[in-house]
Amino acid sequence: MNIRFAKAADMPALTALEYQHYEAEGYPSAFLFQAYRQWPRMFWVAQTNREICGYVLAAPGEAKNEAWIMSALIGADYRGQGVGSILLQHALEELVSQGFKSIQLSVAPENTNALKLYEKLGFVIAERKDNYLGIGEHRVIMCFNASFSTCSNNA
Repeated sequence: MNIRFAKAADMPALTALEYQHYEAEGYPSAFLFQAYRQWPRMFWVAQTNREICGYVLAAPGEAKNEAWIMSALIGADYRGQGVGSILLQHALEELVSQGFKSIQLSVAPENTNALKLYEKLGFVIAERKDNYLGIGEHRVIMCFNASFSTCSNNA
């Protein structure tokens, strides 16, 4: 498996991955392309042979030295094989090397596999927010702290 920064040529495969998992609720290709253009050093893909099997997209947060993982998605055929763990660990190391001290994300409370993975990687639950992404779209806000201080609570 190869982990690298995303390229413009990856956008169709990433859009297909989004659609396979989220159907119409996934990120559209225009968003993924704009994110790639805006944050090219915060967008990673995992690739086996010539197939993209997952990606992580991050963006700067409101606070200084804070980043948010906006999306982490592994293709269905690659789940349970350690791809997500390796890809996220790589993204965390890259973000820390870029100077980010606090890295946050939100996850659906019923996504227990993701919660376990994030905790294994060092994330801690910062808070739970009801209706965070809309009515009935509850989220758990998690934080990875590279400096071992308290995560900011401006989620």
